[in-house]
Amino acid sequence: MAGVWKGKRRDSFRQSPFCIVLLLFTSVWLHSPIFNFATSKQEPLNRVRERSGRALHTSAPRLSKLNGQERYLLGTISKAGKHGWPSVESNIANYSGSAVPIYTASMHAAVKCGRYHEGADIYHRCRRCCQEFDAPVFAEALHIFRKLKQPAQVRKIWNETLHFCDLNGILALARITAAADEGDVEAAAQVLDLMHSNQVVVETAHLSSAIRSCWGWGKNRHKAAKYFFDLFSRFNVLPNVISFTNLFGAYTGAGLKDILQAYSEMKALQVLPDTAFAETYLTTLFGKDQRFTTARSPALLLDLLKDYSVERFRAARMALDDFDAAGVKLTRLSKGIRRELEHLPQ
Repeated sequence: MAGVWKGKRRDSFRQSPFCIVLLLFTSVWLHSPIFNFATSKQEPLNRVRERSGRALHTSAPRLSKLNGQERYLLGTISKAGKHGWPSVESNIANYSGSAVPIYTASMHAAVKCGRYHEGADIYHRCRRCCQEFDAPVFAEALHIFRKLKQPAQVRKIWNETLHFCDLNGILALARITAAADEGDVEAAAQVLDLMHSNQVVVETAHLSSAIRSCWGWGKNRHKAAKYFFDLFSRFNVLPNVISFTNLFGAYTGAGLKDILQAYSEMKALQVLPDTAFAETYLTTLFGKDQRFTTARSPALLLDLLKDYSVERFRAARMALDDFDAAGVKLTRLSKGIRRELEHLPQ
């Protein structure tokens, strides 16, 4: 991000309210141990990551400069993407023109087919063959390289994005989502600051992904997440169930009082829980011990739970009642916790 904060942008960053948040992050958490966010293997939370990272639709590419043959090729690639990668590859393989939308459509198809390495190759071809670029191609590139777990490439593309394009909500979300995957709180804060400086509307998905970036921090990650969460009211944006799932995912080190207060706020806003939230909340109540995900027997799960306080048992039971009332389908782990709570103090 070093190339971003120069000249007027650096001055606006100093004057921006987000600068205060970032200074708090760097002063309080700079030396905290960094955890690898990718260690979570729970399928429900993987789905949350996808929903929070792709919550805004990619803007349509510019088509006005395409000739008839290119328009036909674009339509063919778009249709081919519904039938699997080989049909896309056969259409893009010999193309060496300079129509960015064709490369964008091919990259989008690569994402849909899970062919991220191929998508990266197409992006590099686009950079070699084209002179002008637009926001959609960079949004796809940011998604591809975050999936490939190449943060250095993500940063390079982000700097190129800011050079060629005006910032918009789609691009900002793509960068914040990549920062969330990496556990890079500072990058998420910088993007929010840049949005504020450029009067780009901050939406629920941006703040939800920023909160998720805190999952990669140390014992004070719940404090960082709370700073981001407080921005919902500031921007008059309402959190959703993904927002709260990400918040509680960062509340591992929080005290029970803070956890219950945040849960009460969720209920006051009438945000209904879902399957991923239920598991996240329950495991957060019990320290989000990674051993929960590998507890194959009731005896082992009971052994993990028994050392917690009666107050946490009560909080879990109350939450489970709420989940039942909301018709939430519980995961195997959530069901196991409910079962073992019957053997623990009331």
